[in-house]
Amino acid sequence: MAESTNNDIRSKLKQALILYLEGFREACCLHRVIFFCFRSKKLSIRTAQCFILNGFIFLGSMFILKSLVIPTLEWILPNQCQQFGTQDSCSFGGILKFYSFLHRGLVQLFYVRMRLLLTGTPRGVTNLLAVTRNGYTDIAKNAYAAVGRAEPSSKKELGDAQNKPAGVGGFMIGFGETVFSMLLLGFFFLEVYAVGYIPYVGKMLSFLLLSWMYAYYCFEYKWSLAEVSLEKRLDFFESNWAFFAGFGSPCVLPIFFYSRLVGSGVLAILFPLFVLTATGSEADQGINCQRKKWMGVGLGRLPIFYAADRLSRRASSKRAFTCKSVYKPEIQIKPEGQPETLDYRVFFQDNSGKKLSPWHDVPLQLGDGVFNSIVEIPKETSAKMEVATDEPYTPIKQDTKKGKLRFYPFNINWNYGLLPQTWEDPTVANSEVDGAFGDNDPVEVVEIGDRQGKIGEILKVKPLGALAMIDEGELDWKIVAISLDDPRASLVNDVSDVEKHFPDKENE
Repeated sequence: MAESTNNDIRSKLKQALILYLEGFREACCLHRVIFFCFRSKKLSIRTAQCFILNGFIFLGSMFILKSLVIPTLEWILPNQCQQFGTQDSCSFGGILKFYSFLHRGLVQLFYVRMRLLLTGTPRGVTNLLAVTRNGYTDIAKNAYAAVGRAEPSSKKELGDAQNKPAGVGGFMIGFGETVFSMLLLGFFFLEVYAVGYIPYVGKMLSFLLLSWMYAYYCFEYKWSLAEVSLEKRLDFFESNWAFFAGFGSPCVLPIFFYSRLVGSGVLAILFPLFVLTATGSEADQGINCQRKKWMGVGLGRLPIFYAADRLSRRASSKRAFTCKSVYKPEIQIKPEGQPETLDYRVFFQDNSGKKLSPWHDVPLQLGDGVFNSIVEIPKETSAKMEVATDEPYTPIKQDTKKGKLRFYPFNINWNYGLLPQTWEDPTVANSEVDGAFGDNDPVEVVEIGDRQGKIGEILKVKPLGALAMIDEGELDWKIVAISLDDPRASLVNDVSDVEKHFPDKENE
């Protein structure tokens, strides 16, 4: 048993090393830059602009500062005893401290002034910084077109990459996702900064985290153009963590060979080259394939962004700019009557007040393996609610038996609901389940997250598995799923993960 475990560990370490080296090699394929620049004149111009801004202005000003300004100031304002002509001058400690303070202040003032002079005006600084920020996006876009992907959202390449609602709804969801991504990476950067202060291993961990961060930055431009959802990006990235650690390593090396300031300048010069390399890479071409086909899935998913994701979700819950707070869904719920009465109904309507059917009018698929699920019975309640399939607009009502309202004998420990636009056909026998026929109802969902839903609430869920049950001779499918809003959603991808992360739910 121990030998088998050791062999398994050695096998995974070998696979991780191979993927790391493959990522490192992929990042060093800088010959793609030449190919892209020959194919696109606009790309050459944008790349040159980034080089001029980051190379000439930043490193050029640093060179002048260190080779001319600092030596001159040290001659005029010595800040060490050995630079004074006599030892008597050193006895005046106050003068020495004043010289040292003045020396540092003038160096900082000169550096800021140098940046302003080289760019002309403060407005020039802003304009040139905008060139860099927007330049990276343009670089990726032109490189994307140069390799024959002129239509990033082409369904040929991406399948159903991301089926957002059309119009304002789709724009707001995209905007919210972008802002959430910025929050995520901002918190991750703070994590990198904090880890650097850990004794002994801090620098090594900082290097690893920075490698992942810059690798993600490099590929994010490409994935954004390809309209790959944030959930899919993170899942793919964390499942192929060894490859991306290798890809980001060459990006980060300059920071560890030079001072932080100079290293940042060198990295800023090289970064557009790595963006081009990532855009031309085919290592991520399977991102929209099934997860089991991903190259690093055998190593298991490493929750690299777990802490940053938790902090981002907590920040977004405080009414921050997320897709939830900036995009109000067109479907609303309208209860009628008193709960736990025969007349109680929960209707659905659009913004104009027109009634809708939760079963027929709510879309099923959102893309990337994400589905809408409608809560019928909230967690920690016992009233047996269900869609009234035989009533106009199929509102949600409490089930009855012999004229009496039905209740479970206990409060359930999950959100129970349905998948809209699904139907279990009572005329078709399922040969895999003893020839049982469907129960003429929508497919039902057991959402295992921690948060209690509300009757009629529409959850975005990720299916984890399916369970076929026979109820009074009829086939009744139960889909086990988790809401994407749950903090542990990124940790579970099938039923085998439920035992590890939701041990209290497995046997219920």
